[in-house]
Amino acid sequence: MRKNLVALIGFLLSFAALPAVSHASSMAGCSVEARVLGVRGAWKDYGKKYPRRGVPVRLHILRIIGEYGHVNDYCERQGIVGTGPNVLLLTDEKQAELVKKGAAIQAAYHHSSGFSGKRMFVHSSWKFVKLLSKVTPSKKIDLQGSRAALKALIDKVEGMSKKGLPYEIVLTESDPTKGFRISCPIGVRCDAGFGYHAQWYNKKGQYLYLSFDSRLLAEKEINLDALKKNFSYISFTSKIQLFESEGWFVEGNKLHSQVLRQKALGKQIKLTGYKDGRLQGELLITLPSLYATFRLLPCAPLPAGGKLPASCQVSSKHPLLVKVRFDLPFKPAALDCQKRPRDKGC
Repeated sequence: MRKNLVALIGFLLSFAALPAVSHASSMAGCSVEARVLGVRGAWKDYGKKYPRRGVPVRLHILRIIGEYGHVNDYCERQGIVGTGPNVLLLTDEKQAELVKKGAAIQAAYHHSSGFSGKRMFVHSSWKFVKLLSKVTPSKKIDLQGSRAALKALIDKVEGMSKKGLPYEIVLTESDPTKGFRISCPIGVRCDAGFGYHAQWYNKKGQYLYLSFDSRLLAEKEINLDALKKNFSYISFTSKIQLFESEGWFVEGNKLHSQVLRQKALGKQIKLTGYKDGRLQGELLITLPSLYATFRLLPCAPLPAGGKLPASCQVSSKHPLLVKVRFDLPFKPAALDCQKRPRDKGC
């Protein structure tokens, strides 16, 4: 709890360096442990329109302490651990004296995007939080052995894909309370007169979202034919856990916002059954490529603009086919998110 509080304070401090904006549509950040690899300039104000007082440094990002904001795994997704970025580390003049080559520090990273007036903006910043007496020791992982194991898994799925055989992810729940849940905005009554009827399922980062025309709720009988007739789209977001290997960051291993619409029904997306309050279906997705890099010693920090040795990386050479099969509790119904107390689905 205390570590999370410290991380949160570090994250909030990073806002001090941000210019005023009109509409920030996305904000995310994290607190990290880092090692200062080198100081690249003197402490001064590097801002043009707004103050940006700090020290240019190169950091080795060692560990994420905590993540906050609209996206609670933004830094993990970006794969910042093990990188060696050149950044302007925002500090006051006294803090700047602590920022020396070899120093272990806690820093806060902040990223935001949105609109300021009529212009879109993207802003990121790094802020010094405190000096650390020590850093969390990194785990010792056999690089050669872990690389061979990961390469074998990628090669296996690649070989299957070349033959038209997808790797399968199965989503199922026996508990009727842990299946799909109705998604409805606050202040709205989601019934047959609303614009859509949506439901979602989320478990351990596997997120499945289904959307139908709201006229589904006006059908005399909600059966499989009615679901197909009113189907709008489906999306699925997940990592393929098979490829998640400790110490490795796998780019491309994100089935992110794969949206399949009505025209894909019967092809990439199939609704195969609906009985006794359970919906069965499957969707076929293609992962274009995978690129994995080892983010611990001796490969880290990643060279800035340099090339990693072959022993520190693994990649796929052929698109990977993934089939997601689901068999989950699903009950279409109206939900009133105008009344109070609000339902949990609102």
